[in-house]
Amino acid sequence: MMLSHFSVMVSAMGSLASTDAVSDGGMSIFVAPMFHMAAIAHWTMSLVKDCSLLFVPVFEPNAIVKLIDKHQATDALLVNRPGVSGDFLV
Repeated sequence: MMLSHFSVMVSAMGSLASTDAVSDGGMSIFVAPMFHMAAIAHWTMSLVKDCSLLFVPVFEPNAIVKLIDKHQATDALLVNRPGVSGDFLV
């Protein structure tokens, strides 16, 4: 299903009306594939809230901690890696 730019923006504004997922004027760090719907939603909400954006191509735990400290990140979007996440352990 293809979504228009308008529908993505309306979805972001609706999400922000019901949650405080993104800080006003904050710094959002993205370590998620941008084809992932969660990344697009978080990115759009960050734009609506006038956030600075930092895209990180690869998840390296120590590097992410340093980036959060260096850029004083207020928000981050991380996606579980299949097979590694505790969600998959039985």
